[in-house]
Amino acid sequence: MLKVQLLQVRFTKEERLCWHTSFHIGGPADYFCTPCSTAELAEAIQFARENGLPVHIVGSGTNLLVRDSHVPGIIISTKKMKGIFLTSSTEVTAQCGAPLAQLISATCERGLSGLEALAGIPGTVGGAVFMNAGGKYGSIAPVVQSVSTLTMDGERRFYDRSDLRFEYRKGPVTDEVITEVSLSLNRSSETQVRCLVTGILRERAASQPLSAMSAGCIFKNPGEISAGKLIDECGLKGQTSGRAQISPVHANFIVNLGGATASEVQSLIGLARRSVAERFGIELELEVTVI
Repeated sequence: MLKVQLLQVRFTKEERLCWHTSFHIGGPADYFCTPCSTAELAEAIQFARENGLPVHIVGSGTNLLVRDSHVPGIIISTKKMKGIFLTSSTEVTAQCGAPLAQLISATCERGLSGLEALAGIPGTVGGAVFMNAGGKYGSIAPVVQSVSTLTMDGERRFYDRSDLRFEYRKGPVTDEVITEVSLSLNRSSETQVRCLVTGILRERAASQPLSAMSAGCIFKNPGEISAGKLIDECGLKGQTSGRAQISPVHANFIVNLGGATASEVQSLIGLARRSVAERFGIELELEVTVI
């Protein structure tokens, strides 16, 4: 029997996660909640701990593949924790659920440079720091000044720049929930920043299926080699499994053509991995999280 307590945060039961992921794929969860503050987030984690329930943090649901069947435990979306604050002439603090696109737009308007490389990358600030999001022009790591987190025991922690260690597609925090991030940017002009952002967005739109239902890049690039190029050279662009498809635009994207299931996506993931391993002797590592 679940331990009952009075909570500010509200849970919904049997919430279908396909409504909350960019893939539009996912079965129902035991509990789903969208806390509006760190205090509510702490309450949700405490409720899970006291009742022995697993916790998954999903942000806005990008970079995520959710199983078709019932998902046990509590799914916490931080998308309502989306405040963005200018704390000095060149420093911005953002809550974990702030959309990257909104943050880039806000800093662009203020003529602050440093986030242009993230233009067109979906998701939230917390997710971007958690996985050190980026692309060919750079990642978020160089501008992160500090990170505030919440442990699974409810303890609040703070990490200064000197405490942070980033790697390729791996942030400095693994088993804690990022709640707030401070970013140190550079003075520029709105015109210059907007020009760079527009150029990168245009390039991404031409080479990636940005308007399709997907989770972004499926695999990490193995070293300096492009995972998409390896999959493409295996002749897999356009390959389908049911209503899932390896994008004909960019082979490192799997898209939902409408009504795709997680098992169909997993089938294409397995096909790409086997094909690349057989042809090139390279084991592709997932960039997306699977729950």
